[in-house]
Amino acid sequence: MLTPCLNYDAITIMATLKELRIQRVMSQADLSRASGVTVAAICRLERGQRKPQFVTIRKLAKGLNVDPNEIEFNFAQRI
Repeated sequence: MLTPCLNYDAITIMATLKELRIQRVMSQADLSRASGVTVAAICRLERGQRKPQFVTIRKLAKGLNVDPNEIEFNFAQRI
């Protein structure tokens, strides 16, 4: 069982990823297929239970068809 690590960074990453996914009308399963990141990992990220490594951000960005900097830019603006 994972212990939630809901800190400000995790919450803002969660909001950014979920917002981008929903804007593209994608389910978590759609994003998983497009990015190669498991549905379970996407779910944990969106719940703020984990902070992604940069390689995961790159995979998710590719699946969302955005530049990884857009995720980081949106993340940085929320801080």
